[in-house]
Amino acid sequence: MKLLKRFARNQSGNIALMTGLAIIPLTLGAGAAIDLSNMLNARTTLQAAADVSALAASSNPDMSDADLKKMVLEFVLQNGSKSVVEKLDDPEVDFDKSNGTFTVGLNSNLKTSVLSLFGVGKIEIGVGSVVSVADKGVDVALVLDNTASMSSEGRIEALKEASKLFLAELKKSEKLGTRVKVSIVPFAQYVNVGMENRNKPWMDVPANSVEEKDVTVDDYSKATKSTRCHDESGTWNNDGVMTPYAYTWCEWDNVKKVTKKEKIVHSWNGCVGSRGAALQTKTDEPSTPYPGLIDRWCSAPILPLTSNFKTLEKSIDGMWTNGLTYIPSGLLWGWNTLTDAEPFDEAKASSAKSGGRKVIMLMTDGNNTVSSDGTQHEQTNATAANNVTAELCENIKNDGIEVYTVALKVDDVPTQQMLANCATSADHNIEVSSNAELLASFKEIGDNLAEMRLAR
Repeated sequence: MKLLKRFARNQSGNIALMTGLAIIPLTLGAGAAIDLSNMLNARTTLQAAADVSALAASSNPDMSDADLKKMVLEFVLQNGSKSVVEKLDDPEVDFDKSNGTFTVGLNSNLKTSVLSLFGVGKIEIGVGSVVSVADKGVDVALVLDNTASMSSEGRIEALKEASKLFLAELKKSEKLGTRVKVSIVPFAQYVNVGMENRNKPWMDVPANSVEEKDVTVDDYSKATKSTRCHDESGTWNNDGVMTPYAYTWCEWDNVKKVTKKEKIVHSWNGCVGSRGAALQTKTDEPSTPYPGLIDRWCSAPILPLTSNFKTLEKSIDGMWTNGLTYIPSGLLWGWNTLTDAEPFDEAKASSAKSGGRKVIMLMTDGNNTVSSDGTQHEQTNATAANNVTAELCENIKNDGIEVYTVALKVDDVPTQQMLANCATSADHNIEVSSNAELLASFKEIGDNLAEMRLAR
């Protein structure tokens, strides 16, 4: 009887029974925690892969849906998702050009470990990523050095190639619905506003004229080259760049001086000067016209804002080198192309009017070698030209325009500092020492301006 009472009071068996019954939910909870952790890791990995693939796919809007899906799948697998999911469904790819968004959706199954013992063999995972381009648009004025020094070392050819790379980057976002407009402003001592603008109210161009006068010239019709020849070599200052030269010089015999009447045509070739000291750093006061300069040669004509990339590339191909450097000419007319008033009012329908970006990208290979003497740029006061440049830069930035400066082989310290101060920020001021670096910098700036962002 005492033995039975002791057995009834003994609870050790109950503990074992209770433990046995409790092990099931404990195991289920531990398994759920493990599989939940795996699911979170898998979801994080899959989301990162979706983001990367969405950015990659959105850069190729011309691809077919099938090729885009293939690209997305390859990017997802390359970015670690193969190891964390059992199977990837066909990616969902959608491009909505109306609002400039590119969407990638990924769905997959995660194979469970512990939970599979309780009938939960897999967990469904779905992630999505939306890439939004800068849909408020961007207007860019490419203010490009076309001075004589750009004929050295293949610089003008490199500038043309770099400018096209820049356009190619912008074109990517344009294809995604971003409104993009670009103007081309070649500059040297003067800029060329285009012959078609001669009679515009904002221009004051004197009439062409013909002058007939007697001139004395050398007559080589009966000349013979002598044997008195020698080689010449050295360097000459090509708009601030010391450029080597070499040639053979020979004397000529039987050269006669003759006098003849010659007609000299004095004409306008599209070149404009400044509106005087009070207005040389401003774009307002349209009632004061710009002076057209007779008998001056300047760079290729300005191309106002346009979204026609073929026209832009043609304008770039047409650039040629000529003259000395007066940076204010380029900056002022780059600014003019970004305003919504004459001389160039294409910005009235500007993409940046709705809150987008306005940008001037100034490229030069040297310091100011001439300065203004009123309406013309014939003086050689570099300090005065730098002061005008600095004031223009501040006025442009105060007008809400970003300024990038790209300096190619510029070793003049005052010019380096001037360009650094002109740029909107330190990362907007770029110094390059080779044509290859020039190409890379233009491509990078174009990529930054066309930057797409994750909007999920």
